[in-house]
Amino acid sequence: MPYSQDRLTQLGAIGDRPEDSPEQRLRHRHLVYMGCSMSIGGLVWGTLALFFESNLPAMVPYGYVAITLANLVYFHKSKNFGVVQAAQIFISVLLPFLFQWVLGGFAASGGVMLWALLAIVGTHALGSWRGSLFWGLAFIALTVVTGAIDAEVARRFTRVVDPLVRAAFFVINISMIATIMFSLTSWLLVQRDALSRQLAASSLRVVRLNESLEEIVLVRTAKLEETMAALGHANDRLMPLAKAWEQVWDPIEICDADGLVNFVNPAFTESISGAETLVTGDPSQTLLQNPELLSLLHSGNSGTTTRSTTNTQTGLTREYQVTASPVVDEQGRLSRIVIIHRDITERLEHERELMQQDRLASLGTMAAGMAHEINNPLTYIQANLQQMQEVLLVLPDRSASDRSASEKQELRTLAAECLTGINRVAEIVNSLLDGARPAHSTVGPVGVKALVESCLRVVEHELPHKAQLVLEMPAEPVYVECNEAKLSQVLINLILNALAAMESSRADSNRLSIRLRHENDAVLLEVTDTGAGIKPENLSKIFNPFFTTKPVGEGLGLGLAMSHRIVTGMGGTIVAVSEEGVGSTFRLSLRAVAPVQPAASGGSDASRDPAIVGRILVIDDLPPIARVLARILRSHDVTSVHTADEALEQMRDGDFDVILCDIMMPVMTGLELRAAIEATDPALADRFIFVTGGIFSEVDQDSAMATGCPIVRKPVDPKELLAAVQGVLAAG
Repeated sequence: MPYSQDRLTQLGAIGDRPEDSPEQRLRHRHLVYMGCSMSIGGLVWGTLALFFESNLPAMVPYGYVAITLANLVYFHKSKNFGVVQAAQIFISVLLPFLFQWVLGGFAASGGVMLWALLAIVGTHALGSWRGSLFWGLAFIALTVVTGAIDAEVARRFTRVVDPLVRAAFFVINISMIATIMFSLTSWLLVQRDALSRQLAASSLRVVRLNESLEEIVLVRTAKLEETMAALGHANDRLMPLAKAWEQVWDPIEICDADGLVNFVNPAFTESISGAETLVTGDPSQTLLQNPELLSLLHSGNSGTTTRSTTNTQTGLTREYQVTASPVVDEQGRLSRIVIIHRDITERLEHERELMQQDRLASLGTMAAGMAHEINNPLTYIQANLQQMQEVLLVLPDRSASDRSASEKQELRTLAAECLTGINRVAEIVNSLLDGARPAHSTVGPVGVKALVESCLRVVEHELPHKAQLVLEMPAEPVYVECNEAKLSQVLINLILNALAAMESSRADSNRLSIRLRHENDAVLLEVTDTGAGIKPENLSKIFNPFFTTKPVGEGLGLGLAMSHRIVTGMGGTIVAVSEEGVGSTFRLSLRAVAPVQPAASGGSDASRDPAIVGRILVIDDLPPIARVLARILRSHDVTSVHTADEALEQMRDGDFDVILCDIMMPVMTGLELRAAIEATDPALADRFIFVTGGIFSEVDQDSAMATGCPIVRKPVDPKELLAAVQGVLAAG
């Protein structure tokens, strides 16, 4: 039964559209059911007509069935209720009229049609008073016309059928039409009543919902007014914060717990992003470049780092100190990350300048002691040379046989002492240059023992007046991965600080201890003094820039800060341990490495082959030095000049195998001369060897190293100079 009802419902809904109202859907069903019921009646009438051998009248009900099916199919396809309704009413009223007519009774046909018309009108033409009036007038007129022409039409077209059969069909027509239309009308009225009840119930629910909605709206309106008032107060409080957020100079980014950017302030876009538009939800570049920060923030701790950023719009590179802070929710879980970028570019530049000034100031304090140390060897060099001059003045008056062995030995001794003094002066000058020369970023294996000895030579004039030196170093070589000049700067700073912490009056009991040892994969270097020590409250601040316990004018407080930055920048650590009144220990830990093994020199090394002779141009603005260089290279064909112009003229006239050139010359420096040669003869520019007593600027130092040409320091070691010349000659 439910299955049949579902099928009947689906049949009645063949003309429904989604936008149709329930009343329209009910009219559709009434029309479909009327057509189906009348079709069933048509089949009954046609079957009965065939039974009574009235074939022609049987075609009328069968034709009705066919037309009705076609009309309902059209209704299913087009959903055009107006056309289908008009057609169905017309054929439903016309069917019994035609059927009775062909049976031979026009009068009976009119009666049947009036019965059908009354049934149709009784249903208000399927819901329309205007339709009822139209159909009523139309079929009354049709009945009057057919009655007027009944005799003529009956005589010509009507087949005479048994009166009893016509009467039977008349009764059947009237009964079936009345039954069908009564049933459909009753069904329609029941459905309308049910629909009316549903509409009334729905209206009641709508009224109640409307009342409830009004109450909810009133409550929500009151809450909304309270919320708006609260928002107004919050807006008043947040407005200054919003202005501060827009106007704060430091770039700020706010991320979620996964490191995805939620907000950035205008300073971030202008200073860091440049012309790029940061898309919300992109990963923070700060956290991508420093993944350890994210884990630190998830543990509830803040983190700091530094970042170098190039603005894509201006092309300027700025240095930022980045501070990342966690924001936790009520459960203590990380919900937001606030990252503040503090521009420290100018501060770093200022610190570097102050550090350089501090280093130069330290070197200045050593200058007096250095002068004393330099004057000592110069004194006996001068005295020996005077004595040698006196001996040589009297030697020509004697014959070679008269020169005693003791005189010859005395001259050898005097010459050896002069050379020793000169070497000592050279060591002191080179130590000064190493301290004053700007540090470069070259990193490689550095022998720590030799470096410690070099640093001690720089400060050895201070040691006897302050403390006794205690050295503890292993017998085997120790190497670390670092920049030699920077590590020298750190060690000299620590030694000078240790000496400054000890009083000169206790020089016999003071101890400066330097210990070097291996520990696993690290090299530990300790500098210990027996000075006044550091107060506990100051111990945590000693590596801060500009923190110093020295009196005003005696220090800038940058030495230890610079040392800490250098050591940590090389991947090492530096810690301080101190006890007030006992002394302090500074412990450096750096990664140990194996030394670089020098390439084995074979017998075929052309640079050591003395048989290679070449044409050499010596360029030095000081004639005595030019003569000395020429005398060292006397086995070669040497030409000496004293200006860059003379050198250019010589190089135009002759082909030289080696150009031995001083760097610091008036008018045109050696670097400028090589650049001019390189523009016209790159091969000749590759044959340069630079000789220098010291490069004063960092730019010149970098430029000289960038050429790849050998550099020989003054005072010149003859073996080093000859080896450099032979190397260039061998390279062709």
